[in-house]
Amino acid sequence: MIKSFFTLNDRKLLEKMVPQCFQGGYREVDILSFDEATYCLYMDKFLDIIKQQYNSSQIILIELQAVQIGITDEYEKVFGYNRKIQETIKMFNLRMEKAYYYVKEKLNGCHYIEFPMNVISNKNHKWKKGVLHYVDEWYDYVYEAINIVTSDIYDYREERKKLDQLKHYYAEMMWKKYREEITGGLLYYQEKTQLYERNMRYKQYYLKLLLGNGNDKIIQFIQKKEITHCAFFGCREPIKYWLQLLKGRVEVDYIIESSIKTYEGIECIKLGDMDLPDVDAIFITDIVNSVLIKSRIRKYETKIPIYAIDEIA
Repeated sequence: MIKSFFTLNDRKLLEKMVPQCFQGGYREVDILSFDEATYCLYMDKFLDIIKQQYNSSQIILIELQAVQIGITDEYEKVFGYNRKIQETIKMFNLRMEKAYYYVKEKLNGCHYIEFPMNVISNKNHKWKKGVLHYVDEWYDYVYEAINIVTSDIYDYREERKKLDQLKHYYAEMMWKKYREEITGGLLYYQEKTQLYERNMRYKQYYLKLLLGNGNDKIIQFIQKKEITHCAFFGCREPIKYWLQLLKGRVEVDYIIESSIKTYEGIECIKLGDMDLPDVDAIFITDIVNSVLIKSRIRKYETKIPIYAIDEIA
């Protein structure tokens, strides 16, 4: 049972506070690790402190989200964050989404300003680059939203309608202004994510080879299937490993590869240019897209057995 708690995002500040405030020690916990009952217990304690000082109608809850994409000082180029910060962004937003939902339910009648779509960060922000340092339009939006809340001329339902209209207006405005940055940034992260996942798949494959007697498994497979002549699809990195291992054991008759004519003295042919010369097996070196490649090869009605290299070892 936690006797007392506090929340803090700034780790540098925490390190400064430790010698002065936590001589008895402390324990870090992630609210996402709590079961529902524990989460509600501590959120209720936090909200009780707030409710002792204010009633719901005096509270304005402003929703924040960490953003992935930003613009540079020149307002021309898009910038992004490294993978570590991307993970921090993801976890921050998960925690905050859970918290906002709970607080809105518990502080029934409080005013809340939702986070509009298409917000990006701004490297030219007063406090420089940061996942919570937004473009000027977000601050204009919040300023206008607070004016609606504090005007005292709308009942609760009318206020929600006005705030919703304002949110959509600014979302559309930012899309029109930053459309290229947003779409360019999303494509950038999509490519980076795909590249990272591809590299991780190959890294895991090599670890499996090294730690799981990969050489022996490959040789045993070849012997069991009585493979003496083979072909490869693609010249992905693992082909070097396989060619070295098969040397003196299996003849590599050709490689299905359209971008080059030969590889390590082996002829490369383009899929579809001719019927595939008969071999005992085709090995796919692209372990990320092997299922799609198998389907593609089979469209040419070949009877040659096809194997993805990571299925063997």
